[in-house]
Amino acid sequence: MGTKMRWFDKERKAEIKERATLAVKRAAAFGVGSVRQEITSQNLIDTGNLLNSIADSVVNWDRGRVGTNVFYAIYLEYGTRRMPAKAFMRRGMEHDANKIKRVIQATMAGG
Repeated sequence: MGTKMRWFDKERKAEIKERATLAVKRAAAFGVGSVRQEITSQNLIDTGNLLNSIADSVVNWDRGRVGTNVFYAIYLEYGTRRMPAKAFMRRGMEHDANKIKRVIQATMAGG
């Protein structure tokens, strides 16, 4: 069982931030896998460009980002007047939200 850490514990503030940054990195990497799996399960692969463009980044110690720089991804995600939404990004992240939460909790507990 992990130890509980509090933000007012000034002696351990650096350790807490370090663990939080690591937790964000692990969660974002897990999110990339979840989104890629959703793209594959919805059979959205034509050239593989979208699948290969999914990437993660750490914005700061408490925030990560999973996304793509492929211009047409937004049309697949939200749809258009002539094409229904595929929502690969949202579904991928929502599908594994509990697993991502556990990754964060385990890392913060020292795992």
